[in-house]
Amino acid sequence: MQEYSFVKKALLRELSENARATITELAKAAKCSRTTVINNLGALEKEFGIRYTIEFNEDEMNFSQRHVLRIEFTKKPKPEFIDSVFKDDKVAQFVAWIEGQFDLFVYAITDSGRRYMKWETDLAIKLAQYRPKIRPSEIEFTQLGYFPISNEVLEAITFPRFKLDETDKKMLLLLNENARIGYSDISRALKINDDTVRYRFKRIMKMGVIKRFTIAIQKPPTTYNTVLFARYRFGPGHESRASRIRNLYMDIDGPLPIMNTFQYVTPLTGTYRFFQMGCFEDEKAAQENGPGAQRKFFKEDIPTIYFGRIIKVIKGFLPYRNIDVRKNYQILKWED
Repeated sequence: MQEYSFVKKALLRELSENARATITELAKAAKCSRTTVINNLGALEKEFGIRYTIEFNEDEMNFSQRHVLRIEFTKKPKPEFIDSVFKDDKVAQFVAWIEGQFDLFVYAITDSGRRYMKWETDLAIKLAQYRPKIRPSEIEFTQLGYFPISNEVLEAITFPRFKLDETDKKMLLLLNENARIGYSDISRALKINDDTVRYRFKRIMKMGVIKRFTIAIQKPPTTYNTVLFARYRFGPGHESRASRIRNLYMDIDGPLPIMNTFQYVTPLTGTYRFFQMGCFEDEKAAQENGPGAQRKFFKEDIPTIYFGRIIKVIKGFLPYRNIDVRKNYQILKWED
């Protein structure tokens, strides 16, 4: 991979952790001048296709159903057909063509099990002529990473735990579309004064609906970007083996990478028991740290692994960024 300067790495890290950081704050983090930040920021946005957006606190929102789906076709559909299936889909937040042991990866969210079941049934019917094998699993706890949520979904959410009016929701939509939007731009868009914007902004932040303002890199510098599903025949000591592989996820990157190697890590319930997204320089590294690591650490659990490379995003945004993994990795602790 191309070597990047400390300034570019530091800017991506700071923007991943806080996309609303000021130019002065970014300059301090990157240990450079404001002019250097401004020049590099424009270059980074162009080179990496940066989208400034929101990582929502999904546990505090009305998202009771979060699923990842592995879809394999008996007969391959044309790309334009798949495009049409997901074009107006408000449940599927991310859809990608996969090259490997399956054909499509889908991340879907709904506010109830009934709505999810209806959506999955409708999807199976739409794809029926291609005899798909649809294998869903549910996310209960995300250890690392996020998926951007579309404004279409935000518009439909009622936020029952929060007292958000229509102006608040419109502000969230603007911030989700561009997390770096200024207060004055929000003021003009919503036709309210700056003081009201700042008051509403602070009130929304106190509610806890937003976990952080962050970025989504759409042009990753890595060429082998992957997804992996795994299931196990659980044996004694599985949790200690899971603890050992967790160190791989947290330690594989240097102190300041250009982009995290592992972007999304989560245990699952349902068809599969584990899912990860990774960004690698080549197939060798991807195999070694994906299927290879699973087989190495979980040999006693006889893992069944389905692995593939993302070749095209059909819907949504790649959830790639550069965060402090050790700081942000959530360790699953069982409740009594």
